[in-house]
Amino acid sequence: MTTTPHNPTSGTKLGHADERIAKLAELFPGCISTTTDELGGQRQTVNLQHIRELLAGFVADEAPERYHLDWPGKRASLRLADKPTAATFRKCPDESVNHDTTNNLFIEGDNLDALKLLIPTHRDAVKLIYIDPPYNTGRDFVYSDTRVESQADYLARTQQVSETGEPLVTNPESAGRFHAQWLSLLLPRLVLARKLLRHDGAIAVSVDDNEVGRLTCLLDEVFGKDNRIVDFVWETKAGAKGVPPKKMVTQNHEYVLVYARDASAFRFKGRPRDLSAFANPDNDPRGPWKKDNMKSTVTTGKEFSITDPATDRSFRARWAFNEDSVAQMIKEGRVIFPDTDTGWPMQKSYLNEYQNKTIPLLSLLGSGFGGTAAGAKDIAATLGSRDLFSYPKPVKLLAYLVSQIATEPGDLVMDFFAGSGTLGEAVMNASAEDQIARRFVLVQLPEPLDINKPIHAAAAKFCDELGKPRTIAEIAKERIRRAGESVAPNLDTGFRVLKLTEETQDQ
Repeated sequence: MTTTPHNPTSGTKLGHADERIAKLAELFPGCISTTTDELGGQRQTVNLQHIRELLAGFVADEAPERYHLDWPGKRASLRLADKPTAATFRKCPDESVNHDTTNNLFIEGDNLDALKLLIPTHRDAVKLIYIDPPYNTGRDFVYSDTRVESQADYLARTQQVSETGEPLVTNPESAGRFHAQWLSLLLPRLVLARKLLRHDGAIAVSVDDNEVGRLTCLLDEVFGKDNRIVDFVWETKAGAKGVPPKKMVTQNHEYVLVYARDASAFRFKGRPRDLSAFANPDNDPRGPWKKDNMKSTVTTGKEFSITDPATDRSFRARWAFNEDSVAQMIKEGRVIFPDTDTGWPMQKSYLNEYQNKTIPLLSLLGSGFGGTAAGAKDIAATLGSRDLFSYPKPVKLLAYLVSQIATEPGDLVMDFFAGSGTLGEAVMNASAEDQIARRFVLVQLPEPLDINKPIHAAAAKFCDELGKPRTIAEIAKERIRRAGESVAPNLDTGFRVLKLTEETQDQ
């Protein structure tokens, strides 16, 4: 399949609020007016009173009480999704691989601006979005979104500090600030991400126990609770190691929450059916078969007896089929009777009668997908050092999600918290495994690395050895460069590098 590279460096900067106003104008033409703002510019405004008059009797005077997730700063963070960006994309051919022919993108910059710029060219185009946002461990975020609210302003407004900055509560960290900032970080990005998904696409979000409950409520709000597909439970390590915790319980799992754009249009590929149980020892002309239970699994079924025509032994139970059906199955030789009175009749299930060649996935992702230690080994295999990132996701886990959701040639996969670039390597591996050529878009902030900080030292040294700036984005780019060199040559393993800038450039 031949695909034409998208050109995200061009396109309109129409604000998302303008889109909604345009839709209101189609429904209620008389509700839109043009006014002059404080700078003398022209803008459109909505006359809510006019809409109320047109919908008389159907508009509530007060917002009804409802179950929802709320936090200080929510409205301000939501407005960020509608605020037009002044940023543009700057092409970087020298940092790219196969710049002119590849369909893959690596975007370096703030993901909120990147998502806004991708809307004109990639709206309704992405089959899978996977993100591994910062886990809320109590630290400040690199994606702090100071445009929403500063930490000092938040503490003052929520009365956690006095006018002079003295604490008014005993433990400010537990008073909601971290939850609010984390939610404000994700909300506008999820709103924009939904616009990018195809109608049959899905988003998968990694999270741990700290925020899984609030994230579920947030995803319910943005995508709709009816579009919640599954909460995968991922086993991060096989057992407890080191000094036992005081509570004598060790967390060894995380979650991957999957929500569809439209649940009615979404489905996983499914697991291959295990064919090892099928055989044909009696040379049945209907082909290979296996034994299956034929007793009812519910208590409402009718109870009756069936008789082995060869031995006249009777077996009474609640069967999964009615008496006429069972009689026909016996006549056709589809029922296998036991050799003793202690067994139960079984039915023959024929391989050629299975309509589905796959079976459902399991929500428990066990140790076979590898834990965080496997993720570190993956980085070491590609970059030569396993100390570059803390708790990276294993490639096998992400490749599994890619192969289950992005199942057609040309499907687009995206990660706007790209980190070390695991998803890029996972897309390449999945495509090499099943020979389905997929595309990817990765977005990563050029988060600086300080060689004097233990958590950054190895990564900063790695960048020095490359002669590159000390940023996470540089490591991610190097990782997918090297990963692309080790997969099949017939795949698109290149990527175009685009960097966010507020300087205009000729298109």
